[in-house]
Amino acid sequence: MTTQEQVKDVVSQVLADKADKGGIKRVVWIGAGGSNGGNYPAQYFMEHEATQVVSSSYTSNEFVHATPAYVNENTLAVVVSMRGTKETIVAAQVAKDHGASTIAIYVDESGLTEVCDYKIQYDSLAIDESCMGRTNSAVVTMIAMELTQQIEGYAEYETAMAAFDLVDPIYRKAVEYTRPLAAKWAEQNADKPCINVMAQGPLFGAAYVFSICNVQEMLQIDSCTINTCDFFHGPFAVPAHQRRPQPLQRRARHPFRQPVRWRSRLSARRQGAWPQRHQGQRERILQPPDLCPDPQQRLHACALRRHPQGLHDAPLHVEAGLLRDRAA
Repeated sequence: MTTQEQVKDVVSQVLADKADKGGIKRVVWIGAGGSNGGNYPAQYFMEHEATQVVSSSYTSNEFVHATPAYVNENTLAVVVSMRGTKETIVAAQVAKDHGASTIAIYVDESGLTEVCDYKIQYDSLAIDESCMGRTNSAVVTMIAMELTQQIEGYAEYETAMAAFDLVDPIYRKAVEYTRPLAAKWAEQNADKPCINVMAQGPLFGAAYVFSICNVQEMLQIDSCTINTCDFFHGPFAVPAHQRRPQPLQRRARHPFRQPVRWRSRLSARRQGAWPQRHQGQRERILQPPDLCPDPQQRLHACALRRHPQGLHDAPLHVEAGLLRDRAA
């Protein structure tokens, strides 16, 4: 059974179980640290595509100590933890005690899989051989799409679910292509005290994970995550301040951006020009063409269809079906 098939089966069981109780009206995504950030694409998808199910996302401990009043028998709680983080297990139990259906998204069996009603295993990002179409972010996004499809219908459902099978080969080429770029950027910024990470749209969660897990936890370097659309509403003042000759107050901040030209692509373009003028090589921008230089393999992970400007203007939102047509 493929992961897509397993997700479809589990969602079907959840909805069947809740059919005589009014169905699923809300979904809540729960996780801690990187697992919390990994839920962001699913939350983003539900917010922008679902009309009949309200979606929210919480870090585990906050959900435990400030449980939303709406959590009841009409709620689906999708709870993510690689090996069963303690507060995440407690959060799953809290959701269950409130009557919610619970799905554990996990790598290793733990107390989380014992507490939850259903379970779906994912491939860990920490293992190089893992399939990138089966990571925690991929699986929760599949659940979001499947839930939307079964409750109200999703026009791009077939294309979107098929697109997950294209992720891993794209990722392998991206690693090969970006490795020397990453090495060069790292050498240029190895002695810097702060690395800001900027992104927007569904990529904001990836930026958050990169900031708190890769930079702060692993490198022990100060870092913060900034929504690209907010760059000119506060954060830009720091690099602007650096241009003034006040050495005692200077603190270099070096952005690493993961922009996505989602529906707010104009904001990304405006923000992208500013640091390049004023910071030069200290900023590294990962553009989708960088990650996938072969245009035939650019992927639209959410299969949205609101991009009349075509492939280049919306490189992360290319419909897989369109790519297949062009390849043919």
